[in-house]
Order: sequence, then C-alpha cells, then structure tokens
Amino acid sequence: MKKLILTLFILVVAISLAGCAPVEKKDVAESVENAETESQFERVLLKKGSLILKEFIDYGKVEDIELQSACLTDLETGSKYYALRATTSYYNSKYDYGDAVGILDSAEIDGAISTLEYIKAHVKELKDYSEVVYKANSGMEIGAYHSSNKNQLYIKLDSNATEFYSVYSIDKFITAFKGVKAMFGE
Repeated sequence: MKKLILTLFILVVAISLAGCAPVEKKDVAESVENAETESQFERVLLKKGSLILKEFIDYGKVEDIELQSACLTDLETGSKYYALRATTSYYNSKYDYGDAVGILDSAEIDGAISTLEYIKAHVKELKDYSEVVYKANSGMEIGAYHSSNKNQLYIKLDSNATEFYSVYSIDKFITAFKGVKAMFGE
C-alpha cells in the first residue's frame, strides 16, 4: 500500500513538473510577422531590413476614440500603404490601464463601413440574443448586439479595450471612417 501511494505521489509530481517546463519564448514581432491573420499594413510595418516612413494625420475624435489616417511609405520601393488608426484609453484595474490601438488597413475599411451600414439598417430586426460582428485581420472588431430589448454598438480595438455605444452613434462612425478613407492619397 505504501508503494502504491509513493508511486502515485511521484507520478503526480512528475506530471505537474512537466506542465511547468520552460516554454521557448518567441519574439513578439516575429510571431506577428509570421501570423496569417495580419493585414498588409502590419506586414509592411514589421518588415525587417527596410527603411519605412510612418505618417499619422489626425482626423478627429468620435465618442472617445481618436481616429487618424496612417500612411507607411517603403522608401526603397516608393510603395505606400494606408490604414485607419483608432486609439482610446482603457482602465481595467489599477494594474491594467493604458492606450489601446486598433488598425483597419485600406482594404478593410469598406468592410467596416458596410458592417456599420448593415447594423444601422437591420438592428431593429434582431431577435432574442443576436450579434453582428466584423473582425479585421489586425484583431479589431466592430459589431452590435441585441439582448433584452437593448441594442448596443461596440468597437473592440484590442484585447484590452472594448468600447460600447448607443446604436445612434453609428452615423458618426460611418462618416468618420469615410472621412479617414478620403484622406488616403490612393
């Protein structure tokens, strides 16, 4: 009986130590660079061994989100890449606060605008618990949900910050996203 208990104890300790084995850490930039879900803008931003000019032009503020037109120029090739950059502050606790940044590259802005227009047109048709969600390659999400006769618009910039708004704010965001897109020199 003592041998069985000793064997089980050793087995439990061995399994728990195996779970605590050191994990090889990857460079964050390398992980993002190799991810399949990144946008073209992010690929250029993280490109190694190249000279990149970054330009950020303020558009303005919608609710509590600052919007900018972002332009990356690869100075070696002359290629330009555009994106909408959204920034807000978040506070989750006294240890978890800061600025959250979301990116919609030029190819994704139309999808975000279409999502907002769909929400505007169909939000009153949603039943029970329903969600409409647009997920950008960068991780930014735009959507709305209906629950208990309440409709809510939300914008998730990153894993730390999700901002909620009245669905009556949709027109402000549509106008702003179109305004930022018009600033692109495409």
